[in-house]
Amino acid sequence: MAYLRKNFSKGYLNSGITELSNSVTVNSGHNLPVTAGQFRLVIWNHINYPDPADDPNVEIVTAWYSGVVNVYNIARAQEDTVAAAHDIGCRCGMHYTAGVSLDDLSYGGLHGSYDPDYHCVNIISYGGLHGSYDPDYHCVNIIS
Repeated sequence: MAYLRKNFSKGYLNSGITELSNSVTVNSGHNLPVTAGQFRLVIWNHINYPDPADDPNVEIVTAWYSGVVNVYNIARAQEDTVAAAHDIGCRCGMHYTAGVSLDDLSYGGLHGSYDPDYHCVNIISYGGLHGSYDPDYHCVNIIS
């Protein structure tokens, strides 16, 4: 599946959700996609945790526009996160997650898997790629 992408796309929850909710209503003025297709959405308490990685209740969901203004359907608890209650005003934004990264790999003909122990994506190629580890950025540069 190819996820929708949109740089700097974000909004705020216009109402709180429980861990059982299957949709979110976001503020008017958000810039989330309103086209057909799915995208990853990260929801977190930005007041107490400016960095979503620090919020113990951060959640990654798969979202798609419902066709109703400011309402998105969501599939909860994606990519090893847990469905959690989120209060009105929590930030939600499109972030480049490991799941989106894997989607990019498979779309490009590569295969990979997310390793939650090391918080990285393992890439499997059957020839044609070369790479090197960059210790300054803690990543692997891949050249095809």
